[in-house]
Amino acid sequence: MALAIVTLVSRLPQLLSRNLLLEGDECILGLMGMHVAQGRDFPIFFYGQKYGLSIVEAPAAALSFTLFGSGAVPLKIAILAIWIAGIAFYFLAFARVMGAARSFWITLLLALMPAWAATAMKAWSGYVTAFSATGATLYLMTRRDAAGIPWLIAGGLTGIIYFAQPLWLPSVLPIVLYFLWLNRGRISCLGSYAAGILCVILFVFTMRAYWGAGATETWLGPPIGNRHLLLSVPSLLNQT
Repeated sequence: MALAIVTLVSRLPQLLSRNLLLEGDECILGLMGMHVAQGRDFPIFFYGQKYGLSIVEAPAAALSFTLFGSGAVPLKIAILAIWIAGIAFYFLAFARVMGAARSFWITLLLALMPAWAATAMKAWSGYVTAFSATGATLYLMTRRDAAGIPWLIAGGLTGIIYFAQPLWLPSVLPIVLYFLWLNRGRISCLGSYAAGILCVILFVFTMRAYWGAGATETWLGPPIGNRHLLLSVPSLLNQT
């Protein structure tokens, strides 16, 4: 509760500012949320794209619009609520390994990290979802009694991370492999984890077919890869 309060209070200067604006992508997600609230559509991926899983953020925006009306602040609050749920999962996961006190201070630093000050409320469809899903995955895997069901859910969350924002996977997979190694005596853990991933993949493709994705659209996966990697180095250094 303290972490949730601190996270919300630290974002109030932005939420109450007259200069609070939505970017183009955020406006599109807001439109998606309105379509969900009106029962007109249930988008699986970000409009106009074949990546950026939106089955979490668009319904959250729809709920916020229903309660508070449409606008920039309700949209930001909806995304922040998802991010706060992730913070709670990170705290609970860290607490099992390092204790509650140390976990609280580490998670507090995460909540107040400047890089997340605005990004925690960005309605970009997938980024915040992947953040929170990663925390929930860690929470499930750090359970001492983790067996079939927790690993099944963890696998499903890993699938969600992949569809939402696969940039999180390089940090998630080594941790997954470590806990699978710790539970190497339990074959059910690996089987349940793989089954969870498969269930999410089947769900996403089934939903896309049900909601009438264009016949010419084929999901090619997230945009991974760079044909001109060396040419990107100067831009990377400039941003750094």
